[in-house]
Amino acid sequence: MTDSLLAMNGVTKRFGGVTALNDVHFDLLPGEIHALMGENGAGKSTLMKILSGVYTPDAGSIRILGEAVTISGPADALTKGVAIIHQELNNIPHMTVAENLALGNEPSRGGVLNRGELRRQAREKLARIGADIPVDMPVGRLSVGMQQMVEIARAVAEDAKILILDEPTAALSRGETERLLDLVEEMRDSGMGLIYISHRMEEVWRLANRITVFRDGAWVSTTTREEATPAQIVNRMVGRNIGNLYVNEDRIIGEPVLTAAGITDGRGVGPVDLTIRSGEVLGLVGLIGAGRTEVARMLFGADPMDSGEVTLAGKDVRIRSPRDAIAAGIGLVPESRKEQALFLDMSIRDNTVMSSLPEYSVAGVMKLRAIATAVRKQTEGLKVRNSSLGQSVASLSGGNQQKVVLARWLMMAPRVLILDEPTRGVDIGAKQEIYRLINELAKSGVGILLISSDLPEALGISDRIIVARNGRFVKEFSGTSASEHMVMMWATGVARGDVTADTESQVEKEQQA
Repeated sequence: MTDSLLAMNGVTKRFGGVTALNDVHFDLLPGEIHALMGENGAGKSTLMKILSGVYTPDAGSIRILGEAVTISGPADALTKGVAIIHQELNNIPHMTVAENLALGNEPSRGGVLNRGELRRQAREKLARIGADIPVDMPVGRLSVGMQQMVEIARAVAEDAKILILDEPTAALSRGETERLLDLVEEMRDSGMGLIYISHRMEEVWRLANRITVFRDGAWVSTTTREEATPAQIVNRMVGRNIGNLYVNEDRIIGEPVLTAAGITDGRGVGPVDLTIRSGEVLGLVGLIGAGRTEVARMLFGADPMDSGEVTLAGKDVRIRSPRDAIAAGIGLVPESRKEQALFLDMSIRDNTVMSSLPEYSVAGVMKLRAIATAVRKQTEGLKVRNSSLGQSVASLSGGNQQKVVLARWLMMAPRVLILDEPTRGVDIGAKQEIYRLINELAKSGVGILLISSDLPEALGISDRIIVARNGRFVKEFSGTSASEHMVMMWATGVARGDVTADTESQVEKEQQA
């Protein structure tokens, strides 16, 4: 296309014997948002790393504004007008907003950093995207949404013609998400070309002018948004009709397997009570900062419990550390797999067996053959894409990394499994596999606590829903009585303790109208 801002043709990339991209093409127009979709491992991030200079292609060509270019590294990509906002942000946490915005181009006077000019330039860069952020604040103290705005401000200040956004809303609150989506539309209207990678179909349908689908490292289709339906895009991504996404069937809910009474961290979360029954999926929802993760970490012993009692199958237990929780049969899939769950420089095998080592060792000697057999069974059952069990977990896609974390707890056969945002950054095909696994675990008698910011997900697979707000549990719904509208009413504080069932019904009708 002669008027393309970007044209990538015949791009191929291999890693050893694995072909990550096979003769793919992709183009971008000025003033366009082009969504790139596909399952984890489909090749989306590999193509974007080639465009942003992280990888060098084995074959193929790249043209920017019609001119053939070779991109030798990330700095070279920026000089050619290409910037990327990664899902894992690249700010330097201990440095201020102003210092992060000026990295590599710090203003100086007589060889000395000019801090006054540094702050002035930072405010100007933030104003260009409408962000009101204290420029002297260390970036690490900002919310994820604000940190993302800092990266976008830097890209805009460097006059990027092409901006790549990789799962930009995965860790954002609803308010932050809306602000970001508004900003993305503003940048498109200014003439910038944006490549938007997301598993959230509602965002793609709001933003995208065109949608390209990759599967297994190959190009599948490129269509305008008007030419396709969400169901068609999903079918192209996974290569099959996934039918009903949420899996919630044939579960028999039994007796309480875990009961928590009056648990609190003494710092604003709690006291709260909850009961998880065998065979049940209990959904815990609420806005970011409502205390959901804090409750999960107390139950797992990752954070201290100031007071309260926990019983497992009717017996009192003291959980002072993750070691105590694991010994009691409690597992936790945390919200940040890379920071809190995985050992990125270790293999799939070692990550998977990590919590079950006592069962696979005698007198301190590991039973390697038994470990390999058990790990292979779990990873094959979860369809973890890998070249070998010795492959570094850092080299896996996000969805496959999440499956490794799940496989670790399946090795342990837990009585209670806490899942904190289990499908964050995971493609729709892998989501359905995780939902299927959750359903199978519940059917086997495991009690599951599901924390999710994705309300359709929580409502679709939970038997009961608890709403958290400001460190307290404010409302409980049965799975059939909950709706997105009413859950959000309670999560935001619009509905409170004096709301009756009749009032809820009336509010529901008004919302639907």
